[in-house]
Amino acid sequence: MGGDTMNIKHLAAIVAVALAIAGCSESTDPSSEPTMTMTARMTSTTAAPSAIRPDSPRTEGGRLIDSVRVDKVRILLSRIKLHRTNDDTSNGGKDVKIGPAVLTIDNDTVTTVFASAIPTGTYERMKLEKHKFSGSEAAQYAADPVFGPFAFPDRITLIVDGTVYAEGETRAFTLTDDRTENLWVGFDPALTVTESTSTTVDLEFSARLLFNVDGNILDPLDVSLRDVIRARLKNAFKLKKR
Repeated sequence: MGGDTMNIKHLAAIVAVALAIAGCSESTDPSSEPTMTMTARMTSTTAAPSAIRPDSPRTEGGRLIDSVRVDKVRILLSRIKLHRTNDDTSNGGKDVKIGPAVLTIDNDTVTTVFASAIPTGTYERMKLEKHKFSGSEAAQYAADPVFGPFAFPDRITLIVDGTVYAEGETRAFTLTDDRTENLWVGFDPALTVTESTSTTVDLEFSARLLFNVDGNILDPLDVSLRDVIRARLKNAFKLKKR
């Protein structure tokens, strides 16, 4: 009987080892999962006329603009999604940041936006989903130092702070928006992610691309141009692999 007991124990030990080996072989090695880190920065803080001629207007609003400088861009987001080439644009994509969150781009700071594991594949663009607080959210965040400006006195989704230099005067401006449309930013070129890779991409903002139109400068203090400037926001961002 003692021999039978030893054999049973020996068999149980063999089975346990076999199961452990099988479990290890079926598990996923976390180190092989690709990751992506995204930073945000300004590549151009100032928009100025590309050519100055006495007989040519240098503004798209009536005033003679010397330059427009952007100090800070803030966008309230509900989420950030990465989209591969064949992803459905409505429901597809990979969530890499869930909000509410404020994407902040300063003129003198490089900010880390997210660091996330992502599936392999070829990525062609990123979706920034702008968020507008509900009434209850606005009450919750009104006194928050980060979210408060988006909650009170108005519920907004975008804040651009800067300075206009025009006709010998220096004036600060704040451009806001309350729309909740998605901002699509394409990778240039498309980004291929393979196993065990660690990728860093830069979300680049350019004041020149936002305010410079064919060499003329859009005046952010001109109320009639606000919608034009807001519509150009998507043109001011680029995504590039570092």
